[in-house]
Amino acid sequence: MDSQSRGDEIRGAAPHMLAWAWLSVGGLVCLWGGVSPPQALAAGLALALLVGNPHAGLTRITAQQLLQISVVALGFSMDLHAVSRAGLHGFWFAAVSIAVTWVLGYVLGRGLRIRPVTATLVTVGTAICGGSAIAAVGSVVVAGEAEMSAALGTVFLLNAVARVVGHGCVGLGVGVVSQAALFGLLHLYQGSLGFIMAGLFALLYGVAYLVTGRNLWPLVLVHGTWNTVGIVNVYLTPAA
Repeated sequence: MDSQSRGDEIRGAAPHMLAWAWLSVGGLVCLWGGVSPPQALAAGLALALLVGNPHAGLTRITAQQLLQISVVALGFSMDLHAVSRAGLHGFWFAAVSIAVTWVLGYVLGRGLRIRPVTATLVTVGTAICGGSAIAAVGSVVVAGEAEMSAALGTVFLLNAVARVVGHGCVGLGVGVVSQAALFGLLHLYQGSLGFIMAGLFALLYGVAYLVTGRNLWPLVLVHGTWNTVGIVNVYLTPAA
């Protein structure tokens, strides 16, 4: 083998060696414990997009095993007495939250034409406890590698965003604007004007909810009165 061929071989293997080195360093840093989950997720995404994964098969098996071990370790770290007390006091809240999340997940999955298994995994991870729920349900629904990766990446990314913007004024602002946008989308059947008006009213309601100390009843009364007046007006207006 001449020097030129060997040089080409070394240059061709350089990206693979660089990816392997970054993967090793990133794994060691995460095991050290000085990196938060959002930071680890961002680093993993950047590594995969920039230099690729040199050991896709190995990391696939390792990730599944580590996820299962983490679920078991999480169970051992829980205080059963505290969990039982929280379950008794928050049972109905948890039941309603899970049910609403399931309905929204089904509707959004059908509307966005997401694969049923992927939509189910994302819904489970959002409604219950993230990656551990996805790991448990994934084996039941026989989820494939792509579906598990999409669901885990989505839930972990949403958790990372929630950690960043979920506190203080930024979190409140994102929550108010998001619910207003969602409320406007639900009235999109009324046309662009209905979307804008519903979104503006929802934005006003969101601000009023915070100003009134998170008291929902005044807003329920105002919204109910507004709808009642609108319905009565429709029936009392003579047809053209």
